[in-house]
Amino acid sequence: MQYGYARVSTDDQNPALQLMALQQVGGETLCKDTRRSGATAKRPAHTRCLRTLTPGKTLMGGTLDRLGRSRRDRSTMLDDFHAQASTWRSLTAHIDTKTAAGRAMWQRIGVLVTRAQRRIPERPRAGVQAA
Repeated sequence: MQYGYARVSTDDQNPALQLMALQQVGGETLCKDTRRSGATAKRPAHTRCLRTLTPGKTLMGGTLDRLGRSRRDRSTMLDDFHAQASTWRSLTAHIDTKTAAGRAMWQRIGVLVTRAQRRIPERPRAGVQAA
């Protein structure tokens, strides 16, 4: 069985495209968090989805930043997936942690995602300075 997880960070975002992509690749059980879910650790659908994951099951999502807010969170999740014999599959980064290459790519891309997240506050400041 494959589970799908979608998350939006702001009230004006819509998870419909994420959910549609997850259904198209075989997501049988879909979970979604909304309402500024990225700014808080309280993501009830995420927690529920992780709790229902059992050995041999796969959790899918669009990107790594939708799954966890920090490199540490994502790294811990990867360890948990591996310990319980479940896996993560990214639809956009083509990462599948069933393979050693997928686990290594998860770590590499996680570092890049964290770096990009740290630069988000810099962009508006740069725009204001340019204006």
